[in-house]
Amino acid sequence: MRFSVATFNVKDLIADLYPDPARLDAKLERLARDIDRADPDVLALQEVGSEALVRALVAKTKRGHGAFEVAMGSPDARGIGCAVVSFLPVAAARVHVADQLPFPVFVQGEAPPFPGRLPLRRAVVHAEIAVPSAPPVHLFVAHFKSKHLLWLGLPGGLAVTPASPSAETEGLVRSLVWRLSEALFVRGLVDDVVARDPEARVIVAGDLNDDPESAPVQVVRGVGAGRLSACAEAIPLERRYSILHEGRAQQIDHLLVTESLGRGLVSAAFLNEELRDHGPFDPDHHVVTHDSDHALLLAQFDLLR
Repeated sequence: MRFSVATFNVKDLIADLYPDPARLDAKLERLARDIDRADPDVLALQEVGSEALVRALVAKTKRGHGAFEVAMGSPDARGIGCAVVSFLPVAAARVHVADQLPFPVFVQGEAPPFPGRLPLRRAVVHAEIAVPSAPPVHLFVAHFKSKHLLWLGLPGGLAVTPASPSAETEGLVRSLVWRLSEALFVRGLVDDVVARDPEARVIVAGDLNDDPESAPVQVVRGVGAGRLSACAEAIPLERRYSILHEGRAQQIDHLLVTESLGRGLVSAAFLNEELRDHGPFDPDHHVVTHDSDHALLLAQFDLLR
C-alpha cells in the first residue's frame, strides 16, 4: 500500500500581494505544476494566506477536480500560515497555537525565562489522515522563525540598531532561541501522540528554517525510541537542497517521520531542478514572484512494510 506526502513553502501566497488577477493566476499555475509533478496523497503547505487561496491552488492541479480536504492554520503578522491538503479522508484536524512558548529552566521551580516574549508565530496544523486498512497518519505542519537577526527591542515595538559586532551576534542568539522554543513545542506534540501509541505513524513537515544538523531540527527529531528519521537522507547528497541563498544550496525544508513510517520509506526527492536564488528578503521592498524560492520535498512510503 503506497502513501505519499509532500511539503512545499509556496512563498507569499497572499491575496493582497496580487491585485492583478493575471499575476495571481500565473502564480497558482506555476505552483500547481510542481504539485502535479509530485502528485502527493497529502500536501503540507507553508506561506499561504487563506483557505480560499489554498482551494484555488488545488483547483489548478490535476487532482483538484476530485474530493479533497483542507485544514488551515492561523497566520502570523505577515498574513502567512500553514495548511494541510489531503486527497485522503481526514479523521480529525487541530490547530495548535500558543501565546507563550516554554523554554527550559536550569533549576526546578525557578521562573521560566523570556516571559511573554516567545509566542508561536504561525500555528501548527495537525491532521490525522485516514489510510485504508491501516492506522492513521498524524501529520504536523510547521513553519519556524527565520534566521533573520532579532535586534534588541524597545518599548513600542522599535528596535536598537546594533552598535558592535557582539551586539549584532546577540540578534543571532535571539533568533535561534525562538526557533528552539518552536522546536520544543512541536517535539512535545509528537511526544503526546507517541506516548498514546509507541507505534504511531507521525510526520513533521515544513520549513523549519534550519539545516538538518542544527539544534532546532535535532530537537524536533528527538532522542531515544521516539526519534524521528529524516526522509531527505534517502536523496543523493548533491540533490539534497531546498533553497538557493546567496549562491549556496541549503536544506531547510524537512519531512521527519517516526520509525513506523521510516521503515517503509520507498523514495524521496526535492523538485529543485528549476530552483533559483530570489535574493535576501527585504520587507520594505518586497517583490512578489510567480515561482517559489523553495523546492517541494516529496516522500513515498509502503505502509505494509
